[in-house]
Amino acid sequence: MTLIFIANVGLRDLSHAGLPLASPRAEGEALLARWPEGETDLALPLLEPTLTYLRGRGQFPERIVLCASDQPESAGEHRQSDTLPAAKLAQRLLCRRFRLPDQSVVVLAATDRNPALYDEMYAFFRWALAEHKAFRGADACLVFPVGGTPAANTGLLWAAAERFGAACRVLYLRQGTTMPVFLDAGRQLHLAFLRRSLLDQLRRRQFAAAQANLESMGYGPGTYPYVLADYCLRRLNFDFRSAAAALGPTFAAATPARRATLDAAAREADTLAGGAEETILLVELARNTRHAYESGAYLDCLSRLVRLEECAARLLVARRLPPLNFDSDTPAARERRLRQLEAFPDLLAYLSGITVAGEPLARERANTVVLLHLLDYLLAERPQRPPEWGLSPEERDRLGEARRILGGLASLNRQRNRATHAFGGASREDIDGLYAQAAGEPRDILGDLDRLVGLVTGASCGSWLVDGLAEEIAAALARSS
Repeated sequence: MTLIFIANVGLRDLSHAGLPLASPRAEGEALLARWPEGETDLALPLLEPTLTYLRGRGQFPERIVLCASDQPESAGEHRQSDTLPAAKLAQRLLCRRFRLPDQSVVVLAATDRNPALYDEMYAFFRWALAEHKAFRGADACLVFPVGGTPAANTGLLWAAAERFGAACRVLYLRQGTTMPVFLDAGRQLHLAFLRRSLLDQLRRRQFAAAQANLESMGYGPGTYPYVLADYCLRRLNFDFRSAAAALGPTFAAATPARRATLDAAAREADTLAGGAEETILLVELARNTRHAYESGAYLDCLSRLVRLEECAARLLVARRLPPLNFDSDTPAARERRLRQLEAFPDLLAYLSGITVAGEPLARERANTVVLLHLLDYLLAERPQRPPEWGLSPEERDRLGEARRILGGLASLNRQRNRATHAFGGASREDIDGLYAQAAGEPRDILGDLDRLVGLVTGASCGSWLVDGLAEEIAAALARSS
């Protein structure tokens, strides 16, 4: 591990004959010009005891960076308070008194920056820690925000915590003492960055990334927040059975309120895994599709839209045209459907008149082409249609609207096939454009998805447990911080 020590050089960091420099730039340049004359009159009242302490603890850094102000001529009288000459003197003193090679102590000048402005100092240190050669290869740091301006110390702290994360530690020397103390500021800032990132990931339902941040924050596998994130990640991937199983490790240690949350999540996952309640599965698919769209996963969204189209159409056919069943597409299932269709002459006659790409409709197949034509049959004027398949005016209106939405989704099939079988892609513009083209006008595809679910199932998409659990993770972290 390469440890680097970073300190802002301020007005109290160098003294001459027991007193701070009255005019740091002018006096510092004069002392540099006479060097090494007068060296014994110079002292480093902050840096020297701190580095001595580190050496005694076996934590002496491989490199020391002394940061100094160096304002332009336009700064006027403020330029006389610049600490660049003092930093150069401190560099020489540290090398001699600690017997260090010259290259191990580096002076970093904030040239043409105002040391009193927080934004300029933060921007400077962000650049320096990322780009300056003094920091190359460093993977841990000790920040010493004692000398220097408040803006410089704040900027250094923020940038160092951002650059080094948990490997950033803060040392402080209290006035009137000679022994520094370690502060928790570096860890706190690092956690603040992680927390901000985590909250954004939870808002976007990026649970895999959230798990990595949770581990960095001390909430590893088996903890309540991590387990909830694991459950949500598995549920987004339709892996319902393992989602329920993922909740087990934290149940024993959970509070009663948390146990209620875990029980509710497990029950939903078990129901979804069973696959018996198609209404619930369709609602889950619609919510998952919305998530893919809103998170920018358009290729995945495209596949889900086509899947939702087929599932919704199949459910409508099963409910409106019993006993026809298009759940399976095995050879045996096709033979069964052909026999079923022969029992309904009017439907058979209707389907026999349909061609697709010049070929007769393969009416025994379980695909969206056949399913949509079956819905068209229900909406068509067919006096010979069996009475049990009749629709009330209200049912006809609802089915007609569902068929319109399904037709818009069907316009995405070719794009999905190209993406799946020919390395094609997908974008929001593709999805919205194809859907609007099919509708003949711009349409809110997500709003139509919710409407379709209601038309097919009579259920509302409503709230989604995955959304609630993302909020619960955030709340659990807030309660423990």
